[in-house]
Parts: sequence; structure tokens; C-alpha cells
Amino acid sequence: MDDFTSQKKGINSLKGSNEGSLMAKDKFELAEDQFLDFLIDKEGLLGDPKNNLLPPAQQRKKLKKDLHESAKQLDLDIDLAPALQILRDEGATYLDEEKYREMIDQLNKIPIYLDQLNLTEVPKVSLCTSLHIFESTLDSINKVAVAKYDEGNFEASYSIFGLLATLDHENEELLYRLGITATQMEKWVEALKSFTYALYLNSDLIGARVFSAQCFLKLEKVEDAKEEIKEARRLIEVTSTDPIWKELLASIESSLK
Repeated sequence: MDDFTSQKKGINSLKGSNEGSLMAKDKFELAEDQFLDFLIDKEGLLGDPKNNLLPPAQQRKKLKKDLHESAKQLDLDIDLAPALQILRDEGATYLDEEKYREMIDQLNKIPIYLDQLNLTEVPKVSLCTSLHIFESTLDSINKVAVAKYDEGNFEASYSIFGLLATLDHENEELLYRLGITATQMEKWVEALKSFTYALYLNSDLIGARVFSAQCFLKLEKVEDAKEEIKEARRLIEVTSTDPIWKELLASIESSLK
């Protein structure tokens, strides 16, 4: 399901025009609808006792609505246009000439490959593969994102990490970094979405648990924060981890008292 939901808005931003965005949205909605049908049938969700009192057609409609709403909670609504502009205008400052030219060449070809995507089928490969974005280019983009973060330009870094998370949406490390950058701007809801998606991909990310607890506290959701703290404590007990996480967790817990 995440192959549709996590890429939808990112691809619309990459389209770069209102008309293209509307066309992409229509295609994605059709594809998402078909995929939800596939998921419901594959997992046998119609047999859920909670829905047995409903006729089959209404069961399916309710399940699709529930699945869609769950997916929306992980939707990363990020404007990618600034990222593309920064990479084009400033990328040469952080990359050698060969890496910069490689990156720009592949970014410039994104619209061509977007038009070739069949969005009515479940994707078999990642978006970066479909758009012919090489691993070396992802590394170059990441280098610029990290540099902007180190400079304290968190808005730029956030947009670039958002682009990376769109291109490589099953990379929990990128989503984690996106969340960290969001916390620097006190975008607690956006940060929580990123950490939630990262934990969806890897539930053992201690850092994402700790910072999720922080986000919940900032949003005054104390019980949710306690749950994340409890899970982080469990992970710390069963894994060999950096002592910094214990210190951060203790600091967060102290604010609950």
C-alpha cells in the first residue's frame, strides 16, 4: 500500500505543473483503489468478525475507507520544488563536477520517466529505479541535505530529505533524518509522521522511538509519549545501544514528572 500512498504527493510535486498534478492524482486514486481491493482479497480481510454484520459490498467499502485513512496518516506532505531548485543552483558548491553533472542530468530527465510510469499497476520497483536515479545520485543528494543541515538551513535540508524519502520511500534512515530535521523546525506533527513511517519499516529504531516520545510530549499527548518511552526502554534492554539514548530518554521522562 505504501508504494501508492507515500509517493502520491511527491510525484505530483515532481510533475511541476497543475495539469500534470491533477492527471497524476486521478491515476493514483485509481491505482490506490485497485490496490486496496487486491490487499483486502489477498489478506482475507472481509472475514474480520468486526465487519460480519455488514453486507459484503459495505464491508469492502468500509475496509477500503479504513485502510485509506490509515495510509493518509503516514502521508508526507512536503513541497519538493525548493529541493530541486537548491540542488540545481547550489549543488556544485558541495559536489565535485562529475557528481554534480550526473545528478543534474538525472534530475532533468525525471519528467520524461514520470510520463512513462504505469500508475494503474502495483509498482514492482522503487520510484528511484523507475526514474533511473542511480545510487550515486542519491548519495550526492544526501550529501547536500546533510550539508544544509550542518549549516543550520533546516528548511532546505527538510525539503531535500523529503525528496530523498520520496525517491527511496522504503529507506527508514532517510525518513528518520527527515524527522530529525523537522524537530529542528519544531514541526512536531510532520516529524511524528516521519518517525511513524520509519518505525513502520523498522520497529527497532530506538532513535525514532525516543524522538517520537518527544514529539508526543510537545503535542501534549502524554499517554502516547509514555507508550513510546516504554517501547524504547524495552529496545534498550535487549540491544547493545549507545548510552546517549538512555540519557535522552531519562531527560524526556523527567519532563513527565
